[in-house]
Parts: sequence; C-alpha cells; structure tokens
Amino acid sequence: MNNIDFPTSATPEEMAREISGLKAILTLMLITMGQADAGKVILKMERLIADHPDMAEAEAFKGIVQQMRQAYRQETC
Repeated sequence: MNNIDFPTSATPEEMAREISGLKAILTLMLITMGQADAGKVILKMERLIADHPDMAEAEAFKGIVQQMRQAYRQETC
C-alpha cells in the first residue's frame, strides 16, 4: 500500500466529497460484514481512538465513527 498513490484534489469542496464517499464506503463494508463482525470492528476503532495521542484528531475520528454508526443503524433497521 505504501507505493500506491491516491491523488487528492486541492479544492476543499472536492476533498469533502472524497471524505464523504470514504465514509459511505466504510459504512457499506460494515453492513456487508454482518452485525457481529461490524460491531467488533467499531469497538476496535473506538479503542484505538481512545488511545490516540492527538486529542484533536481523536475527536475528529470519534465524530466520523459516530456518523458511521448512525448510517449503519439506519441501513440495518
């Protein structure tokens, strides 16, 4: 993976669209995994975030995981 180049647009609007797309893709991946495995993944992400040294980044990651949880619940209920 280190040798793969993923170019990102320089405009904030395009970057925001890319990030939203990534959130949606991750949520869809969790949905296809099934409830038990997806739950394990989410819990592991939350544990890693809790141990993250940069509190500002950790808060941003928490928000992303929360958004993914909400989307997951909407799709699976």
